[in-house]
Parts: sequence; C-alpha cells; structure tokens
Amino acid sequence: MRRVLGVVGLLLLWEGLAAWGLLNPLYAPP
Repeated sequence: MRRVLGVVGLLLLWEGLAAWGLLNPLYAPP
C-alpha cells in the first residue's frame, strides 16, 4: 500500500512539474 501511494505521489509531482514548466514562459519552447 505504501508503495502504491509513493508511485501515485511521484506521478502527481511529475505532472505538477510538467504543468508548471508549460505554464512558465521561461521554459516555453521557442
């Protein structure tokens, strides 16, 4: 159970970082 929660947490963190990168103009593609 703890492993499942850890995997879900990592996925949510990854999605959050990806969304922040897409919304951040500094990381926007040219």
